[in-house]
Amino acid sequence: MLNYVFITILVSFPETLLILLLGLNLSNIIHINNLTVFIIAFIQSIIALLTRILNIDLGIHTIIQIISLYLLIVLFLKLKYYKAIIPVLIGSLLQGIMQSISLPIISCILGVELVDLYNNPRNIVILFIPILIISSILLVIVRKRHIVFCDISS
Repeated sequence: MLNYVFITILVSFPETLLILLLGLNLSNIIHINNLTVFIIAFIQSIIALLTRILNIDLGIHTIIQIISLYLLIVLFLKLKYYKAIIPVLIGSLLQGIMQSISLPIISCILGVELVDLYNNPRNIVILFIPILIISSILLVIVRKRHIVFCDISS
């Protein structure tokens, strides 16, 4: 149980925060309360913790994460239901692409099998660090250059 909490604090919370921030910024939703974003990320991290504890398959786990994040955005940010899915999908897609590209490379370099990730929380944290760095750099670029994929602000 302690391993799950460890992963939630060091991986799930920052990952959700970056998914939210990237998705919202790329959707031109930039005037939001930081505390609200932190609350959404915290609740979403608890949901991630529960899916890990319940040992839900990774594909279903991802679908649950997307649906719950969508519902949290509708609830807390008061976005219309048809607009709220856009930042969730953009952020989740970007995170998924970064993981798909970097995880195999990093696991090969470190000699860690991707299948063994669930068994060793330390590996999950180590493999997440480069993704965290890449996501953070991408967020800075998106904010500085005001890059928008889909403007849902109006």
